[in-house]
Amino acid sequence: MKGWGANLGADLRARKGDLLDQIKVLDGLADGPGLSPDDWIRRYSLEASLMDIYKSEQLFWQRRGGQNWLLKGMRTLPTSRR
Repeated sequence: MKGWGANLGADLRARKGDLLDQIKVLDGLADGPGLSPDDWIRRYSLEASLMDIYKSEQLFWQRRGGQNWLLKGMRTLPTSRR
């Protein structure tokens, strides 16, 4: 899990950074002369891709938390809850 998670995390961080940079450029253009309808469509598409990455990250951490709980089981619970 560690190798897969590390590779997935690095890929997602790189992709997320690229998307954020592209959105930032389009936002800068929107503040100036404005965006064409095609640019707005591109920006919303970039934003949707970014949301997909956030959902993937959330799913990864949910699965990882579940896996840790299964592997460690009752050892992770405080003694008062056993």
